[in-house]
Amino acid sequence: MPYAAKATVEHEFVTDHLELYVTFRQPMKLSSEPLTVPPVWDIMPPLAKWVLDIDASPIDIISSKWIDLWTLLLISDTLTTRPVLVKLEYDGPNIGLRTSWDKQWEAFGPIVSVELVSGVLVNMYPHRATLWHDEAIVLTGNVFTHGVAGTNRYMTRSYQDAPANGDSFSHSFMLAAGTYDFSAIGGTQTQYGMIDWYIDGAKVVSGQDWFSWSVTYNVLKITTGITVVYDGYHHLRGIVNGKNASSSSYYIALIKYFFRQTSDSLRI
Repeated sequence: MPYAAKATVEHEFVTDHLELYVTFRQPMKLSSEPLTVPPVWDIMPPLAKWVLDIDASPIDIISSKWIDLWTLLLISDTLTTRPVLVKLEYDGPNIGLRTSWDKQWEAFGPIVSVELVSGVLVNMYPHRATLWHDEAIVLTGNVFTHGVAGTNRYMTRSYQDAPANGDSFSHSFMLAAGTYDFSAIGGTQTQYGMIDWYIDGAKVVSGQDWFSWSVTYNVLKITTGITVVYDGYHHLRGIVNGKNASSSSYYIALIKYFFRQTSDSLRI
């Protein structure tokens, strides 16, 4: 009779394949000859029973072995890159996977695997970050003016008033390492300047121009291919750096800015 219970799945990317650890809540039956020294752990389901989905593509499991009474190690077929999203499904039940009291393990739906690094659970840093401009800290220049504007998305905008070339502000955020699209939402008009953006002291956007001949709301400026080098805490800085030749001033009026990983469509 099948036995339905929970299991967790964790994985580690090792050079060119995945090692997946399936940990059951109950002790499992491992050996048809438990008194053998050393024990022969030979009770496990056919490899075809494991359905491995990596970034929306099926990958074969090519070997398996028991680590202990609760943990089964699965080895994937060859991978060329470290995956983003790993899901494992068991297409059972099968007599080769059962508890120590001989209950066959019931089939379960896809389980999202948690990544390990060198056997240690990775801190799961986010792959998106949204920063509201009204919460930024002014570093150089006048304080923010916060306006309520019905024509703006979220009915708000913030800007330094009066503005000057060299005005600057900072923000902080948590993010996983990776390649991101960086987007800023704000307004454009004849009095607006240009801005450079820095992450952790490195310039990532140069001369982003907020000038236009007419007042325009909810302008979205996207810069692709922004590299975040490491997991964890990061510092964003915006510095006003010049203006369009046709602009009359250095205003920068923004609503928010945000990071979205290039592979975001693969995430749940």
